[in-house]
Amino acid sequence: MRKKIFKILVFFLILFFLDVSVSFSFIKNQENLFNYIDKFTLDPNPIPIGDIAVSRIKVKSNEKIVDIKFLGKDIPFYPFGPNEYWFLLGVGLKNKPGYYPLIIKIRKANKILTTKVNIYISYRFFPEQFLHLPKKMVDLKGSILKRVLQDERIIEKVVSKVHKHVLWIPPFIWPVRGKIISEFGLKRILNGEPRSQHRGVDIKAPYGTPVKATNSGKVALVRNCYLSGKTVIIDHGGGLYSLYAHLSRVYVLTGQYVKKGQVIGLSGKSGRATGPHLHWGISYLGVRVDPKELMSILGES
Repeated sequence: MRKKIFKILVFFLILFFLDVSVSFSFIKNQENLFNYIDKFTLDPNPIPIGDIAVSRIKVKSNEKIVDIKFLGKDIPFYPFGPNEYWFLLGVGLKNKPGYYPLIIKIRKANKILTTKVNIYISYRFFPEQFLHLPKKMVDLKGSILKRVLQDERIIEKVVSKVHKHVLWIPPFIWPVRGKIISEFGLKRILNGEPRSQHRGVDIKAPYGTPVKATNSGKVALVRNCYLSGKTVIIDHGGGLYSLYAHLSRVYVLTGQYVKKGQVIGLSGKSGRATGPHLHWGISYLGVRVDPKELMSILGES
């Protein structure tokens, strides 16, 4: 119990120190914002493409936030203290640099007031990787293509669900310890043809390395996929999911609750993989974000 209370205090300290670390140089419409809001923090600021950020808002004593939207999505938000709220913002690989409105609805007496702050999404460089593979591994056809598309539909449907109750407590932990051999956002050129960007990180892990849950949650999917092999997805609540792929063994079942640090399987090279490693992904509100950036704001030191 004491350990759990300590972890919660650590999270509150993280949010507290955002007050002194945030810069408003990339936020517009501040005057309009502070007509209704006493305090607004954002880390990182600006938000690079593919990143995830944590934000905190304090409204005036007679006000209450009723809705937050960003990039066309409803943003789950949670009480932090008197008249204060915290929430996460995610930026996908398909977003372009520029200012985007964070729309906030506030209830004051019997009125709903709307204000917005323009958040800047900054450019981020992603390297390219040129690979030459057997044609059958690149040009998927027939029943194989059908299976791959079905895998993708099922995974996207799972990670698009938002259960507002948060199951995680900071800090997040690395599922395995090892060198990152393929970064998030890497642009892969297979046999001279551009393919989709890498939507997670590949961590070097010898065959059979225990893979741990990055945080507490509920197992949302266990599936043997054609490309990602034996795959586990954990729902951490609030639209935040973690994905573990290319496992050699799986120790959990769909619907099972897991604790942070619990071994959910063993690393391997199932699916389409050239060698043993762990592919680790993070999805927020159906959008893949960089696991390293999640760790930088909410992870273990």
